[in-house]
Amino acid sequence: AGLGNFEQVLNGALAVFVSIPLRDYFVSKMSGLKRYALTPMIDMVNHSGKETGKVSYDYFYDSFGAETGREFCEGKEVFISYGKRSNDHLLKNYGFVEYNNGNDLYVIEDLAEKFGSVIDDPDQIELVLKSNFVENDSRIVLCVSGLLYPESAQILPALRLLALNDSQIGSFEANAISLKDFTSEISSANEKAALLLVQHIAEKEIILKDEVGVEGTSETEDLVRSFKNEKKRTLE
Repeated sequence: AGLGNFEQVLNGALAVFVSIPLRDYFVSKMSGLKRYALTPMIDMVNHSGKETGKVSYDYFYDSFGAETGREFCEGKEVFISYGKRSNDHLLKNYGFVEYNNGNDLYVIEDLAEKFGSVIDDPDQIELVLKSNFVENDSRIVLCVSGLLYPESAQILPALRLLALNDSQIGSFEANAISLKDFTSEISSANEKAALLLVQHIAEKEIILKDEVGVEGTSETEDLVRSFKNEKKRTLE
């Protein structure tokens, strides 16, 4: 009595059954909350960026499982993917560096401060700094295929202007060009020169970092050396 007929009870039970996972999903998405868990055995599976296997959570069984993206022969180590992670992320969160990591990134911070390492003309640098294309804390991100978009798109106009010379455009274009034109490609030669500037800035930065010694155990030194080598590989 008071519970309603069977159909009403069933509908109510289904509503509760569905609402709980939906509530958990939307609350976590809207609040940005992340849940972390210790998962024995699964935590022992190592990462490879070339694998597609992953760890998944079964909400209804309240359990985790590891799925491999392919078959592994008996006696061979099983790998999964921790996601598309740079070596910065892997080193910070997991304590290792992945060799030949296709997802690695090289980030140049405070880019404006480094213009002088590749451009000798102070007037050219001053022109770029006054163009409002660049800020003191501007950064650029490189990946194995070149610039990473859209993270690096904002700084491209400044690089195009910085790399500009007479050989990249005709005399007529040079007389008619304005700052707003640098928000898109000026010429293929200028675009190539702009990207080459970034490459040179990064290479000079790496040289300076190589001169800084590392204090610690031999294991720490090997880890730092591997990290630097992988950053160089990203720029090749």
